[in-house]
Amino acid sequence: MSGNKIRTSRGKLIGQNGPGSLYVDTEGVSYLVSAVDKWYADYDETTNEFDINDVRLESFLGVDGFREVPLYREKNFHNKAPNTEIVIPLQRFPLLHYCSKCQTLKTLLPTYSNANVTCNKCDSKQNHIQFPIVIACKKGHIQDFPFFMYTHSQTGYDNDVEHRVWIEKRGSSILNWNLKCICGASHSLSGITGKSKDDNGPTSFQREFSFAKCDGHKGWCGKDVKDEECDENPQAILKNSINVYNPETFSALSIANISNKKNRDLQSILNEEFDRLTNYEQNNDGDNLIVEESFKGNRDTIIKEVYYIKSLQELVVQTGFHRLEASDDIESVAKALDKELETLIFSPDNKEITWYPAKKMFGEGIFIEFTPDILDEWASHPVVSNQYKELSDRTDNFYLRERFNSPISVMLHTFSHALLRELGNLAGYPLVALKEKLYFLNGRYGILIYVTDSDKEGTFGGLVRLANETDFRRVLERARKSLDWCSSDPVCTEIGTQFGQGVNNSNGAACHNCIYVPATTCSHRNCFLDRSLLNDFTSGSSISKKCNWLPMEENYKIDIKRGTAFSYNSWEEAKAFEDNPYYSDNNYPLPELLGGTLKVNKIEYEIKYLWEKKKLIHLYRDQIIGFTRIQVEGWTIEIEADD
Repeated sequence: MSGNKIRTSRGKLIGQNGPGSLYVDTEGVSYLVSAVDKWYADYDETTNEFDINDVRLESFLGVDGFREVPLYREKNFHNKAPNTEIVIPLQRFPLLHYCSKCQTLKTLLPTYSNANVTCNKCDSKQNHIQFPIVIACKKGHIQDFPFFMYTHSQTGYDNDVEHRVWIEKRGSSILNWNLKCICGASHSLSGITGKSKDDNGPTSFQREFSFAKCDGHKGWCGKDVKDEECDENPQAILKNSINVYNPETFSALSIANISNKKNRDLQSILNEEFDRLTNYEQNNDGDNLIVEESFKGNRDTIIKEVYYIKSLQELVVQTGFHRLEASDDIESVAKALDKELETLIFSPDNKEITWYPAKKMFGEGIFIEFTPDILDEWASHPVVSNQYKELSDRTDNFYLRERFNSPISVMLHTFSHALLRELGNLAGYPLVALKEKLYFLNGRYGILIYVTDSDKEGTFGGLVRLANETDFRRVLERARKSLDWCSSDPVCTEIGTQFGQGVNNSNGAACHNCIYVPATTCSHRNCFLDRSLLNDFTSGSSISKKCNWLPMEENYKIDIKRGTAFSYNSWEEAKAFEDNPYYSDNNYPLPELLGGTLKVNKIEYEIKYLWEKKKLIHLYRDQIIGFTRIQVEGWTIEIEADD
């Protein structure tokens, strides 16, 4: 262990700096965080001081309870309080270092509290810097880079000859470095950090290093703890890479006054939350969950109701971790429920897991409930169902497809991301701090967008205030308008429509430039997104083309700027301009005017046709319009006819 004490936020130790992670201090030195059972070696369990109970999650995960990260307190000899001076054990990692003066490599002991040690070449104390590459595998094992064997892997080595390996830097990039030994052996680091070309193929490190096997090191569990065998391919990776550690977490809203320990699955957990979020008048959760109605839609609008979530409490549970691959809630839960799988956050001698580490988070949010009949009717259109079938067929073996099993779920996920990106600009919180929770529950649909903090005082109200009707309408229109075009179009739309893109080709028209959000914000790996289902007026599947999101505001005014006279004598003659047969087939009279602009409450739209006698206006459909048909000041205003 390090002799130094390092202070950090308790909240970070559940998740990003959890058991088995690499914690980087303010000096840039990284440490391996120990297994979670070692955190409580000096914990007096009879006090229950750090214990958390949540009946819903206990029954779901099959444990007796949860534990918060121990709080460090100095020992007071006048008051022999329990649970003092509890620390989280850390170990310097990687142990491989190089001299800052001559770049000679040296392996330090894990007990070293600093790296100012004697250099083998300089023969004097020099500051040593941690080697930037480590070796990891998908089963969570991690070890130091085997510098000596790697350097001599192409030439072999003689034990009777002196060896000293150093780094020859040939450029600013680490991958331009060369490892050299005084015996004459050398080996470049170029290209060693690549992944396998296929799921079971050798990694770039293995191809450079005689197809080496993983040694099974589990340094976070103890100095010499390792698995006897590991069949995963080891991969060289930069120690500060985001994929060195991916925590497996599951979170749920804390709901008071539930004591029923019945067996629960994920759907029942979400159903209980949905009930409390929508039945706000019966809400009796004290400070855990405070919900108030903001405003309602109607039976003909996509949005049924919007709610202020003025206060919420979330319990975040860490059930494990893995390396080299991204993670999501569904995969984390599946692994936690499989009792045959080893839980990496505990030491191997902990065979029976009765608790998990957890943290309480406090915050605010906006909950949006949707009208199921409107969504179901839209999803039943052949053009929508056919488009979803193409997506479903190409993601048949992707485990997330079970979650996104209808065009409704894909559309709402896309809508959630559009709101998140806009709220990140307006709420006073960075986008990376916002989170989404999707509810697709057998005919009940909702989205919770929220922000949390480990401080019990919660957050500052910047998000929840945007649930008021005026602000929410503005956010909605700006979010929808942002989806009208992507800076990568037409590539984004064409590739998404024809082949799919993203993880497992699970996305349609969706990429980093238009709809992706940070991994901490999306709990589904930015998968199953498609702008064309939401707001692409050139697509017959767009829900905005067929339905109104919200009722039109009661107090609105229009301002018409008329265009030019319609100069054609028949629809047949107008074919050069109007190739949609709908107007002629349905015996529409010829309009008096062509073009112009219409302002509805200061929002300007382009007019396609205007019939003065009928007091009818048709607007171009390839623009953001918050309605499909309205009547105002004696005029009927519609989106142009669809072919």
